[in-house]
Amino acid sequence: SGYKAQDVYDFIEEQDNPRIRCTKGDGGWGKPILKFSPRRKDGSIKRRKVDIHIIGTDEAKDTVVQRLKKIPGGGFTYHFPNTQEQDRHWCNDEFFKQLTAEKLVYEKTKAGLVMKKWHQQRDRNEVFDMVVGCYAATKLLPKNWESLKEQILPSSEEQKQNMPDTKKRRSRRIHHRQ
Repeated sequence: SGYKAQDVYDFIEEQDNPRIRCTKGDGGWGKPILKFSPRRKDGSIKRRKVDIHIIGTDEAKDTVVQRLKKIPGGGFTYHFPNTQEQDRHWCNDEFFKQLTAEKLVYEKTKAGLVMKKWHQQRDRNEVFDMVVGCYAATKLLPKNWESLKEQILPSSEEQKQNMPDTKKRRSRRIHHRQ
């Protein structure tokens, strides 16, 4: 919406942290889910000191909703805690109401064209907006998941070296008793 945009830009600039990004939603079908808009360095009046990542909200929302409809256990689905678990304070009924606060509808224009449009069904939709933003942020991640996995998880050889060897411990104990 651009609400308090300058305050957001100032906050991002103060942080000086590449992991904190500035995003702005841009409605309209056919737009990329995430587009980079570099800071303006020219002498124009609307000079901006931070980079912005523009989120194509209509496309991103559509993808999130399609993934919410998928059967759990498959690829590209969302997984939530079991409703029987006691420690699910963040994933309560209000969470799911906000997650499903918007609905895709088809409306006819005066010219007779059918247009897809998102309609907010509830007053609060922050969870849906955050999930859409998080989905868009995944576009910033490396595309080579195997390489990322290798960087994060230790190799099988490293795992073997770091695992305690129970046989050696037993033999030491026996050795000390003798």
